[in-house]
Amino acid sequence: MLERVVVAIMMGVVVICEVLDMSIFFWHKWVGR
Repeated sequence: MLERVVVAIMMGVVVICEVLDMSIFFWHKWVGR
């Protein structure tokens, strides 16, 4: 049970990092022009 919770948290962190990375990339892309 605890392992599932840990895996779910890890997946959530990875997804959030991916979204932040993409949003920062697009932000720089839009502001850069």
